[in-house]
Amino acid sequence: DDLELCHQAVAELLTTPGHVVRLQYRARHADGSWRWLEGIGSNLLDEPAIAGVIVNARDVTAWRAAEAQLSQSEARFALAIDGAKDGIWDWDLAGGAFFASPRMREMMAIPAAADLAAVFAERLHPDDRERIAAAWQVHLAGAATHYEEEYRYRLPDGDERWFLVRARTVRDPAGRPQRMVGSLTDVTARKRAEAAARDRQAELAHVLRVGALSEMAAGIAHELNQPLAAIVNYARGCTRRLEQRGGDPDLLAALDQIAAEALRAGEVVHSLKRVVR
Repeated sequence: DDLELCHQAVAELLTTPGHVVRLQYRARHADGSWRWLEGIGSNLLDEPAIAGVIVNARDVTAWRAAEAQLSQSEARFALAIDGAKDGIWDWDLAGGAFFASPRMREMMAIPAAADLAAVFAERLHPDDRERIAAAWQVHLAGAATHYEEEYRYRLPDGDERWFLVRARTVRDPAGRPQRMVGSLTDVTARKRAEAAARDRQAELAHVLRVGALSEMAAGIAHELNQPLAAIVNYARGCTRRLEQRGGDPDLLAALDQIAAEALRAGEVVHSLKRVVR
Protein backbone atom coordinates (compact mmCIF):
# COMPACT_ATOMS: atom_id res chain seq x y z
CA ASP A 1 0.00 0.00 0.00
CA ASP A 2 2.92 2.36 0.58
CA LEU A 3 5.03 1.38 -2.43
CA GLU A 4 3.67 3.97 -4.86
CA LEU A 5 4.01 6.71 -2.25
CA CYS A 6 7.67 5.77 -1.77
CA HIS A 7 8.29 5.78 -5.54
CA GLN A 8 6.81 9.27 -5.79
CA ALA A 9 8.91 10.54 -2.89
CA VAL A 10 12.13 9.16 -4.43
CA ALA A 11 11.29 10.67 -7.83
CA GLU A 12 10.61 14.05 -6.20
CA LEU A 13 13.86 13.85 -4.23
CA LEU A 14 16.03 12.99 -7.26
CA THR A 15 14.67 15.78 -9.45
CA THR A 16 15.09 18.63 -6.97
CA PRO A 17 18.68 19.46 -5.82
CA GLY A 18 18.75 20.63 -2.21
CA HIS A 19 15.31 19.16 -1.57
CA VAL A 20 14.47 17.26 1.63
CA VAL A 21 11.73 14.63 1.77
CA ARG A 22 10.31 13.11 4.96
CA LEU A 23 8.15 10.01 4.64
CA GLN A 24 6.69 7.32 6.88
CA TYR A 25 6.05 3.89 5.39
CA ARG A 26 5.66 0.25 6.35
CA ALA A 27 8.23 -2.44 5.69
CA ARG A 28 8.11 -6.15 6.41
CA HIS A 29 10.50 -7.31 9.11
CA ALA A 30 12.39 -10.59 8.84
CA ASP A 31 10.06 -12.05 11.48
CA GLY A 32 7.04 -11.37 9.21
CA SER A 33 5.69 -8.36 11.09
CA TRP A 34 5.18 -4.92 9.55
CA ARG A 35 7.33 -2.10 10.95
CA TRP A 36 6.79 1.62 10.52
CA LEU A 37 9.90 3.43 9.28
CA GLU A 38 10.46 7.14 8.93
CA GLY A 39 12.87 8.15 6.19
CA ILE A 40 14.40 11.57 5.68
CA GLY A 41 16.08 12.02 2.30
CA SER A 42 18.33 14.94 1.35
CA ASN A 43 19.37 15.65 -2.25
CA LEU A 44 23.04 16.69 -2.04
CA LEU A 45 23.93 15.96 -5.66
CA ASP A 46 25.00 19.60 -6.10
CA GLU A 47 27.40 19.41 -3.14
CA PRO A 48 30.84 18.61 -4.65
CA ALA A 49 32.07 16.95 -1.47
CA ILE A 50 29.11 14.54 -1.39
CA ALA A 51 27.47 14.37 -4.85
CA GLY A 52 24.82 11.97 -3.68
CA VAL A 53 21.53 11.47 -1.91
CA ILE A 54 21.65 10.94 1.85
CA VAL A 55 18.81 9.00 3.49
CA ASN A 56 18.38 8.52 7.23
CA ALA A 57 15.80 6.03 8.42
CA ARG A 58 14.61 5.07 11.87
CA ASP A 59 12.10 2.62 13.25
CA VAL A 60 9.03 4.59 14.46
CA THR A 61 6.74 1.64 15.06
CA ALA A 62 6.65 2.20 18.80
CA TRP A 63 6.06 5.93 18.26
CA ARG A 64 3.11 5.27 15.94
CA ALA A 65 1.58 2.78 18.33
CA ALA A 66 2.01 5.14 21.27
CA GLU A 67 0.51 8.04 19.30
CA ALA A 68 -2.57 5.98 18.41
CA GLN A 69 -3.08 4.94 22.01
CA LEU A 70 -1.97 8.15 23.69
CA SER A 71 -5.37 9.11 25.02
CA GLN A 72 -5.90 5.62 26.49
CA SER A 73 -2.42 4.43 27.51
CA GLU A 74 0.02 7.14 28.61
CA ALA A 75 1.68 4.71 31.00
CA ARG A 76 2.65 2.29 28.24
CA PHE A 77 3.98 5.14 26.10
CA ALA A 78 6.14 6.41 28.95
CA LEU A 79 7.47 2.90 29.58
CA ALA A 80 8.47 2.46 25.93
CA ILE A 81 10.41 5.72 25.93
CA ASP A 82 11.98 4.94 29.29
CA GLY A 83 13.31 1.70 27.81
CA ALA A 84 15.52 3.84 25.59
CA LYS A 85 16.74 5.77 28.66
CA ASP A 86 15.25 8.97 27.28
CA GLY A 87 13.25 11.60 29.07
CA ILE A 88 9.66 12.23 28.00
CA TRP A 89 7.41 15.24 28.26
CA ASP A 90 3.76 15.99 27.61
CA TRP A 91 2.52 19.53 27.11
CA ASP A 92 -1.17 20.38 27.12
CA LEU A 93 -1.06 23.43 24.86
CA ALA A 94 -4.73 24.23 25.38
CA GLY A 95 -4.68 24.03 29.18
CA GLY A 96 -1.04 24.96 29.76
CA ALA A 97 -0.13 21.94 31.92
CA PHE A 98 3.36 20.54 31.35
CA PHE A 99 4.56 17.11 32.47
CA ALA A 100 8.21 16.06 32.49
CA SER A 101 9.21 12.54 33.41
CA PRO A 102 11.55 12.01 36.37
CA ARG A 103 14.17 10.78 33.92
CA MET A 104 13.99 14.04 31.98
CA ARG A 105 14.40 16.13 35.12
CA GLU A 106 17.32 13.92 36.13
CA MET A 107 19.02 14.43 32.76
CA MET A 108 18.58 18.19 33.01
CA ALA A 109 19.42 18.31 36.75
CA ILE A 110 16.16 20.12 37.54
CA PRO A 111 14.46 19.23 40.87
CA ALA A 112 10.78 18.27 40.81
CA ALA A 113 9.80 21.45 42.64
CA ALA A 114 11.70 23.78 40.29
CA ASP A 115 10.13 25.61 37.34
CA LEU A 116 11.48 23.59 34.41
CA ALA A 117 10.78 26.27 31.79
CA ALA A 118 12.59 28.99 33.77
CA VAL A 119 15.63 26.81 34.50
CA PHE A 120 15.77 25.63 30.89
CA ALA A 121 15.74 29.21 29.58
CA GLU A 122 18.58 30.12 31.93
CA ARG A 123 20.79 27.14 31.09
CA LEU A 124 20.22 26.94 27.33
CA HIS A 125 23.35 27.97 25.43
CA PRO A 126 23.02 31.61 24.28
CA ASP A 127 24.07 30.74 20.73
CA ASP A 128 21.22 28.21 20.41
CA ARG A 129 18.34 30.29 21.81
CA GLU A 130 17.35 32.13 18.66
CA ARG A 131 17.53 29.01 16.50
CA ILE A 132 15.48 26.91 18.95
CA ALA A 133 12.82 29.61 19.30
CA ALA A 134 12.51 30.01 15.52
CA ALA A 135 12.18 26.25 14.93
CA TRP A 136 9.56 26.08 17.70
CA GLN A 137 7.45 28.77 16.08
CA VAL A 138 7.70 27.10 12.67
CA HIS A 139 6.51 23.81 14.13
CA LEU A 140 3.61 25.30 16.07
CA ALA A 141 2.51 27.17 12.95
CA GLY A 142 2.03 23.82 11.24
CA ALA A 143 4.87 24.06 8.70
CA ALA A 144 6.43 20.83 10.05
CA THR A 145 4.71 17.72 11.36
CA HIS A 146 7.60 16.84 13.67
CA TYR A 147 9.81 18.94 15.87
CA GLU A 148 13.43 17.80 16.07
CA GLU A 149 16.31 19.96 17.25
CA GLU A 150 19.67 19.62 19.01
CA TYR A 151 20.94 22.17 21.49
CA ARG A 152 23.59 22.73 24.15
CA TYR A 153 22.63 22.84 27.81
CA ARG A 154 24.74 23.79 30.85
CA LEU A 155 24.46 21.66 33.99
CA PRO A 156 24.87 23.21 37.45
CA ASP A 157 28.42 21.81 37.73
CA GLY A 158 29.38 23.65 34.52
CA ASP A 159 29.41 20.57 32.29
CA GLU A 160 27.95 21.25 28.85
CA ARG A 161 25.63 18.59 27.43
CA TRP A 162 24.09 18.15 24.00
CA PHE A 163 20.39 17.18 23.93
CA LEU A 164 18.22 16.00 21.05
CA VAL A 165 14.53 16.79 21.44
CA ARG A 166 11.90 15.12 19.27
CA ALA A 167 8.21 15.92 19.42
CA ARG A 168 4.90 15.38 17.68
CA THR A 169 1.93 17.72 18.00
CA VAL A 170 -1.72 16.68 18.13
CA ARG A 171 -3.97 19.23 16.41
CA ASP A 172 -7.69 19.84 16.28
CA PRO A 173 -9.65 19.62 13.00
CA ALA A 174 -8.84 23.26 12.34
CA GLY A 175 -5.11 22.57 12.60
CA ARG A 176 -4.62 24.33 15.93
CA PRO A 177 -2.04 22.62 18.20
CA GLN A 178 -3.66 21.01 21.23
CA ARG A 179 -1.07 18.70 22.69
CA MET A 180 2.62 18.11 22.23
CA VAL A 181 4.42 14.94 23.29
CA GLY A 182 8.13 14.43 22.94
CA SER A 183 11.36 12.80 24.07
CA LEU A 184 14.74 14.08 25.22
CA THR A 185 17.95 12.22 24.35
CA ASP A 186 21.46 12.95 25.58
CA VAL A 187 23.67 12.95 22.44
CA THR A 188 26.78 14.44 24.08
CA ALA A 189 28.93 11.38 23.38
CA ARG A 190 28.05 11.46 19.68
CA LYS A 191 28.70 15.20 19.43
CA ARG A 192 32.08 14.88 21.13
CA ALA A 193 33.01 11.97 18.87
CA GLU A 194 32.08 14.05 15.81
CA ALA A 195 34.18 16.96 17.09
CA ALA A 196 37.13 14.63 17.71
CA ALA A 197 36.78 13.24 14.20
CA ARG A 198 36.82 16.76 12.75
CA ASP A 199 39.95 17.57 14.78
CA ARG A 200 41.69 14.43 13.52
CA GLN A 201 40.73 15.28 9.95
CA ALA A 202 42.08 18.82 10.34
CA GLU A 203 45.30 17.45 11.85
CA LEU A 204 45.70 15.01 8.96
CA ALA A 205 45.15 17.81 6.45
CA HIS A 206 47.82 19.88 8.24
CA VAL A 207 50.29 16.98 8.11
CA LEU A 208 49.63 16.54 4.39
CA ARG A 209 50.17 20.26 3.75
CA VAL A 210 53.43 20.27 5.71
CA GLY A 211 54.59 17.15 3.87
CA ALA A 212 53.86 18.74 0.52
CA LEU A 213 55.69 21.92 1.57
CA SER A 214 58.73 19.89 2.65
CA GLU A 215 58.85 18.07 -0.68
CA MET A 216 58.51 21.35 -2.56
CA ALA A 217 61.32 22.94 -0.52
CA ALA A 218 63.59 19.96 -1.19
CA GLY A 219 62.84 20.17 -4.92
CA ILE A 220 63.51 23.92 -5.06
CA ALA A 221 66.76 23.52 -3.11
CA HIS A 222 67.94 20.82 -5.51
CA GLU A 223 67.06 22.87 -8.61
CA LEU A 224 68.77 26.01 -7.27
CA ASN A 225 71.88 24.37 -5.85
CA GLN A 226 72.88 22.90 -9.19
CA PRO A 227 73.19 26.22 -11.08
CA LEU A 228 74.74 27.88 -8.01
CA ALA A 229 77.41 25.19 -7.86
CA ALA A 230 78.02 25.65 -11.57
CA ILE A 231 78.47 29.43 -11.08
CA VAL A 232 81.05 28.81 -8.35
CA ASN A 233 82.97 26.32 -10.51
CA TYR A 234 82.97 28.57 -13.56
CA ALA A 235 84.09 31.60 -11.49
CA ARG A 236 86.93 29.66 -9.88
CA GLY A 237 87.95 28.18 -13.23
CA CYS A 238 88.17 31.66 -14.73
CA THR A 239 90.17 32.82 -11.72
CA ARG A 240 92.78 30.06 -12.19
CA ARG A 241 93.15 30.76 -15.92
CA LEU A 242 93.54 34.52 -15.35
CA GLU A 243 96.07 33.92 -12.57
CA GLN A 244 98.14 31.75 -14.96
CA ARG A 245 98.09 34.53 -17.56
CA GLY A 246 98.74 37.40 -15.11
CA GLY A 247 95.23 38.72 -15.21
CA ASP A 248 93.94 42.06 -13.88
CA PRO A 249 93.72 41.96 -10.04
CA ASP A 250 90.40 43.83 -10.12
CA LEU A 251 88.96 41.20 -12.44
CA LEU A 252 90.24 38.40 -10.19
CA ALA A 253 88.67 40.06 -7.17
CA ALA A 254 85.35 40.33 -9.03
CA LEU A 255 85.44 36.62 -9.88
CA ASP A 256 86.17 35.76 -6.25
CA GLN A 257 83.20 37.90 -5.26
CA ILE A 258 80.99 36.09 -7.78
CA ALA A 259 81.93 32.73 -6.24
CA ALA A 260 81.42 34.03 -2.70
CA GLU A 261 77.95 35.39 -3.53
CA ALA A 262 76.93 32.11 -5.16
CA LEU A 263 78.07 30.23 -2.06
CA ARG A 264 76.09 32.64 0.13
CA ALA A 265 72.99 32.07 -2.00
CA GLY A 266 73.46 28.33 -1.51
CA GLU A 267 73.55 28.82 2.27
CA VAL A 268 70.29 30.78 2.08
CA VAL A 269 68.66 27.89 0.20
CA HIS A 270 69.89 25.40 2.82
CA SER A 271 68.59 27.61 5.63
CA LEU A 272 65.14 27.80 4.09
CA LYS A 273 65.10 24.02 3.72
CA ARG A 274 66.03 23.58 7.39
CA VAL A 275 63.26 25.98 8.44
CA VAL A 276 60.66 23.99 6.50
CA ARG A 277 61.86 20.74 8.05
